[in-house]
Amino acid sequence: MNSVKAGLLCALLVFLIPFGPAAAQVEDPEVLFEAGKESFSSGDYENALRLLKQSTRIDPYNADVHHKLAHTYKELDRYDEALESFDRAIALESDVSRHRTCKASLCVSLGRYEDAIEEYLAMDELQPDDPWIQHNLGHAHEGLGDYGKALDCLARAREFDPDEQRHRRCYKKIKYLKEKKEKPADKSEPEKKDISAGSQDGKQMGKSGKQPPGIPVKKQLDGINRWLEKNPLLRLIIIVGSFIIIAGFTTFILRIRR
Repeated sequence: MNSVKAGLLCALLVFLIPFGPAAAQVEDPEVLFEAGKESFSSGDYENALRLLKQSTRIDPYNADVHHKLAHTYKELDRYDEALESFDRAIALESDVSRHRTCKASLCVSLGRYEDAIEEYLAMDELQPDDPWIQHNLGHAHEGLGDYGKALDCLARAREFDPDEQRHRRCYKKIKYLKEKKEKPADKSEPEKKDISAGSQDGKQMGKSGKQPPGIPVKKQLDGINRWLEKNPLLRLIIIVGSFIIIAGFTTFILRIRR
């Protein structure tokens, strides 16, 4: 019966709060907390934020409210405020790992790997034999590019839980990344010549009268033929001129023989 009354009160509160304090004067932090969770579950994060903040103003020492408030800020993309709320929850319940776990997970998603490592190390002191703390700590070190420490953490995770295949798969992946990073660059391929330098040599050919290095004579002759094909009149002049020269040379030889 009491649970039914509490549920009805929460539903009424969720309806009345948006209309302002004059519409609903509720000062029970637990009721506000429950109403905030209801709004969060329904996807109304703005209303959940108002209810949860009101609950913390009345009772600032409830770590669960700060934890839920952090997730609400996260859904609203207000990440700095989410981290602050997680810190308040941790300050109130430093021995509860879920506050640190959620904060560390958010830090990883934001690329704040050093902050995540700090939280995982704090959890490791509380639960030194937890394989998933070592697993997540390894991925945080991976984010920093410290593959050696990442492998150490995943190796411990495999020791604590040898039947879990995810530890083994992640260990193999990071080992591959470490070997790839440490592998020296392959210098067996010959260096490519600077094409632009050859182009500059080609530009200078007209001035020096010399063929640039590396260009075969056949290619030059093919280029001349293509040029003559595009200029048929000039080609005809060259052919006629060649015949005249050959005829003149032949006549000269015949006269000498007489």
